[in-house]
Amino acid sequence: MTQSKIAIGGVLLAALVLGGCSGGPVVGTPTPATSSGTSTSGSTGDGPGASLAAVKPCELLTNPEAASLGLNAGRPEDFGKKRQCQFRDVSVPQPVTGNVTIDPVFGFDQLRTPPDTDETGIRKLTVDGRRVNYYPANGGTLCTVNIEVNKTEVVFVQTTLRQANTPGPVCSITEKMVGFVLPRMPKK
Repeated sequence: MTQSKIAIGGVLLAALVLGGCSGGPVVGTPTPATSSGTSTSGSTGDGPGASLAAVKPCELLTNPEAASLGLNAGRPEDFGKKRQCQFRDVSVPQPVTGNVTIDPVFGFDQLRTPPDTDETGIRKLTVDGRRVNYYPANGGTLCTVNIEVNKTEVVFVQTTLRQANTPGPVCSITEKMVGFVLPRMPKK
């Protein structure tokens, strides 16, 4: 696997160092990942999805869906080539915040485990033909999920809590976000 940095702006990088997550129910039809190295499936070629170039990140999780999870309305932000929908209000501290990011630069196979990940909580699944990896951070306040799109695009879904496991396990919120995002991702 090619080593490359996962940098979604200074805020996201700082958040990666802060938190953690726990598991919850799996969305879609999960199957165990085939391996962490090379694979003979189609996922190492172009991947299971069509390009997300025409998709806006705030279309992957709607405001009513975000509200049902305790998140603020989404607003678009860009970090270089990465397009993001932030579900937070920077002027008011909130118990839970989240984001959905489309990265058109790095494919799934180029990603590394985020810093400060709780190695015992990592889950690597295949859901409806896409590789979906859950990375809980130590401390219980951050959960990052990488969703395979194709060999040059990936979607990140992330939730952050102000306090560990309050109002609930952070990855359970992230997992619900993923449940809304996956059906909206274009397939080939």
